[in-house]
Amino acid sequence: MRLAERLQIDHPDGYARVTGPCQGTLKIFLKFEDGRVSAASFQTDGCGSSAACGSFAAELALGKTPDELLDATGDAILNTLGGLPKEGMNTAAQLAGETLQEALSNYMQRQVRK
Repeated sequence: MRLAERLQIDHPDGYARVTGPCQGTLKIFLKFEDGRVSAASFQTDGCGSSAACGSFAAELALGKTPDELLDATGDAILNTLGGLPKEGMNTAAQLAGETLQEALSNYMQRQVRK
């Protein structure tokens, strides 16, 4: 299993790009093998909190099945991180959770088409 990286994965099995209310954009790339996330990466043009939450979301995805990823929400990310320094930065965790769920949805849609 690869570590989560801050690089784009070529030909991902699941991908999402979401722009948050702060206008920062987060991209998450997922690669699956044997029904589990074998590689995950993220890219962001947002703030440090967006980078931290994007990194955590990618790490959190590793080794998980699609069903297990359903629990990887913004609130779960925020709770696991123990909060973020500024109240307004909590949107970064929500952005990461939403982007991860969109990447999972993209993966699931591709599975239906196969």
